[in-house]
Amino acid sequence: MTIKSVVEISDFGNSIDQKLIDIIEQTEWISNDNRINDKVPNNSKLLIGIYFYPEEKGNPRFLSTYY
Repeated sequence: MTIKSVVEISDFGNSIDQKLIDIIEQTEWISNDNRINDKVPNNSKLLIGIYFYPEEKGNPRFLSTYY
């Protein structure tokens, strides 16, 4: 399965945005809902939260799916 389109809700304000969109669009996705593989209802939407953590106390900046 593939993603048809990616819409940014907010951006990180740098070149990371396009790289993340490219990764999401090129990733091969799978679905398993109620033991049915790779079947998703039409017009389904998937919200992926990716959070940016700036450099802090000597730790490098990073992205995470955890808030």
